[in-house]
Amino acid sequence: MGIPSIFVGGTGTDVGKTHVAAGLVRMLREMDMNVGVMKPYSAGQHDGTGISPDARILADAAGIPPTPEMNPHHQALEAPPYTGSGAAALHPTLMVERYRRLAADRDVMVVEGMGGLLVPILPDYFMADLARDMCLRTLVVADNAVGTIHHTVSTLLACRHRGTEAAGIVLNMIRDGYGRDLLQDMLRGVTDTPVLAALSRSGRPGHLDGVDAGALLGI
Repeated sequence: MGIPSIFVGGTGTDVGKTHVAAGLVRMLREMDMNVGVMKPYSAGQHDGTGISPDARILADAAGIPPTPEMNPHHQALEAPPYTGSGAAALHPTLMVERYRRLAADRDVMVVEGMGGLLVPILPDYFMADLARDMCLRTLVVADNAVGTIHHTVSTLLACRHRGTEAAGIVLNMIRDGYGRDLLQDMLRGVTDTPVLAALSRSGRPGHLDGVDAGALLGI
């Protein structure tokens, strides 16, 4: 059975999507897979090249040089690609084409979203729609802040409504919020999507120490 490519989405910003995506890439490389990475949309500061820090982290994990092809749309304004101001993001159809080109000579792809799964790219087109159109399951990354249950359940409903399968949940225990056991118990009570890992804040940056690679990758 082949290893399925995956879209790493989040319940919001700053929940650790890049950390999880980079860890997945390293796991796959340790399995001797030829891994491709992509950060389709990004925002915020960069080093003058137009490539985001997150895309550079993914490229480093994959052992390949960062290129504009793997991070096609970066904007300085920390806002969704669609802002309503008339500024045009790269159209999702073109983004999917670029994804397919990157994937053509790779065994597996790890694609990281931007913000939460309902971040708009067009007025009625969201990150979850991009995952669906790339034919990717979505790994949902959540933190342990108060409010995480609402954010996670809302994200899972967005996956279902927009047509991308939720492959599972990864918890990043990075806040002074819910404890691991309580958070997992609450999530098990309100959703049937499995919690595949709960990552400690003491883990190495870009590594998913102690995680079951098979469970996380769906193999």
